[in-house]
This record gives sequence, C-alpha cells and structure tokens, in this order.
Amino acid sequence: MLMLKFPVLAQMPGFVIKNEKEIPIKLDKVVKNNKYTLVDFWASWCAPCRVQAKELKEFYPEFKDKGFEVVGISIDTKKDAWNRAVAVDRNPWIQLSELKGLKSDIAIFYKVKMVPQTVLLDKKGQIVAIGLHGRELKRKLGELFKN
Repeated sequence: MLMLKFPVLAQMPGFVIKNEKEIPIKLDKVVKNNKYTLVDFWASWCAPCRVQAKELKEFYPEFKDKGFEVVGISIDTKKDAWNRAVAVDRNPWIQLSELKGLKSDIAIFYKVKMVPQTVLLDKKGQIVAIGLHGRELKRKLGELFKN
C-alpha cells in the first residue's frame, strides 16, 4: 500500500464532476452518504485498472448494503473511449470524469501520478487508506465493517 502525506481535512473539497450522461455529481455528497467511499482512479486504456475493477465488482455487493460505495474517476481525455469502457465494463458504481487526464482537479488534489490508484475515504472525507486493491481492499473493508 502506497502512503502519501496529506493534510488532515475537516471536509473534502466540493468536487463537482460529470458522469457519462453529463450529469454533475457532488462527490462530497456521495462521501457523506456512505460510511466508506472508494475513489477509484482508472482509465479506459489501462488494462490493470479494468482487471482490478472486475475483482472489485465481485465483492462490492457484500459491502454496499453496509455503507460502502465506489466512485470511479476516469483520467481519460477522450470522451468516446471513456463512454465505451463504461458501457462495456458495466460496473455498478458511479463513473465520473473531467476528461482532463492527470490534470483534473481531483487527480491533482489526491496526487495521482498513475493508474490504477485508489483512495478510501470515511464519511467525513478523511483518508483511511491509499492504494488498496483486490484482497487487500476486501480485507480492509472487512476490518472496518467489523468494528
């Protein structure tokens, strides 16, 4: 797990990012409505990202009803490629993109330099963990929801 230093935040910034249907979504509202939210940075051209999303899809239902949500943040710059990937993958969680690549405000804020990358947040927007995928993520969620 990659750990980066972040300032302690009382509240995450109010990112508003559009989904694939051009509907603006307030990320802080999604975070506040769940016990834990995984922000999953990915791209349509990133094969490891797509594989990790398939793994996540397998255990997502186990934690969703307990208060877990995923928000996919694409760092794509080409809308058509992003939309195709969203349609093909059919992941059951929210998909958002600023279509600015690594220059998107949220990628800059969370210091994303490459994908795949994840940031696990609590309902206050505090970072719980960074860089968890697959079994590590499932194990961490199991610990968090056990308490």
